[in-house]
Amino acid sequence: MKTKPQTRIIDILCTNPGKEFSTNDIIRGLYPEDYSSILESKKTDDAQTTRLAAQQKARLHRKTLYYLARLVQKRAITVTKIEKKGEKFFSINQNL
Repeated sequence: MKTKPQTRIIDILCTNPGKEFSTNDIIRGLYPEDYSSILESKKTDDAQTTRLAAQQKARLHRKTLYYLARLVQKRAITVTKIEKKGEKFFSINQNL
């Protein structure tokens, strides 16, 4: 049975409660096969393959950020910082 992405995100963040996880870290945990294939595709010299890999990575980011935003809204997690290019870092809300 497939677990909900929100539950899997909470599981990832609970592995190390004090740590800040970037969006990329969370995506690596949620979609390991997809993420590794995207990284392999980005290493090629073919411009079209690289562009498609970047589009797939952006799609995974949007999909994951949707669930992260819902968890932030429910106050289950918090945004701890935002770095260059808008990379967000999250941690589990320990005040619950």
